[in-house]
Formats: sequence, structure tokens, C-alpha cells
Amino acid sequence: MDDDADVLATFRYFLGASEPLSEAVSAIDALLGAVPATDEQPLRLADFEVTTADQGRLGVDLAAKAVAEECSFALAFIDMRMPPGWNGLVTAKKLREVDPNIYVVFVTAFADHTAADIYRELNHNVLLLKKPFNQEEIALMAATLCGSWNANNERRRSELRLHHALQQFMASKSQG
Repeated sequence: MDDDADVLATFRYFLGASEPLSEAVSAIDALLGAVPATDEQPLRLADFEVTTADQGRLGVDLAAKAVAEECSFALAFIDMRMPPGWNGLVTAKKLREVDPNIYVVFVTAFADHTAADIYRELNHNVLLLKKPFNQEEIALMAATLCGSWNANNERRRSELRLHHALQQFMASKSQG
């Protein structure tokens, strides 16, 4: 989530969207120090489905829809400043109300909140990435956090299956 369309396009490009790199994205890449060293494609560590939002409220609405469709987002990269709407911290707190398991990465050039404040507010699965960032940081962070989210999600499903099997076993014992 970022209020700057060029930053959103950069994330889509870095994380595997198939759209061509526009002049605007090239300009923002240069500004962020994220221009690839060669004309090669960006680093691809995994296949990502990328959804973007230019405001926090829209991002939370999209996350709520994904949860309702049982297709939760694993990770949100959130800019700390997104005028005129919610700031990044408010957005992340509301996102956690919708999906307590989502990983949050704040991406900012400004120190509006300390890392300790951010951790106190969100408590788990939160990182801070300072601008300028580069392609490798974004790709590696996304691959690592999505892999962790997938493993945790599978563990939660296994626990539910085991709990259900135990309940069935206990019910059959009480009937017999």
C-alpha cells in the first residue's frame, strides 16, 4: 500500500507482475536506488500474486474480501505516510483486525514512529524497511515472509484437523 502509483508499479515489477517497466517506474527506481544493474529481468525468488492499494482503507477492504473468499494475503508492504487517508500504523492495526496472521512490512523514509512503538502496537510478524530499498531486499523479504506464512498456515490447518479428529474420537468413546 502506497499513495504513490509509481511505487506501487515498482512493487508489482519487483514481485513478478508481467507488465512492462514504464518510464515512470524507471524514474522511481532511480530515485529509490533500485535500478537493476543490467537489462535482465528482476530477481525472481517465487511467484507472487500482487494486489496493490493506494490508500490504507482500500487495502484493508481488499484484505477483508480476500479473507472472506478464504484467500488471505500473506504479506502487506505498507508506506507509513499515505495522505490524505490513514497512516501506515493505523492501516496495519485495522489490517490485523481483519487478519491477525498477515505479515506487515513498513516501508518508509521517515521516522514517524520508532521500531519499539511499531512493535508495541502490532506485537508480532512486523518489519521495518527504510527507503531507499532495492529489488533484492524486496524479493528476498517477500519470499521469506510468504514462505513462513505458508508454513504457519499449514501448521494451523494441521492443528485444526487433529483437533477435529480428537473430538470425533472422544465422541465415539463416549457413545461406546
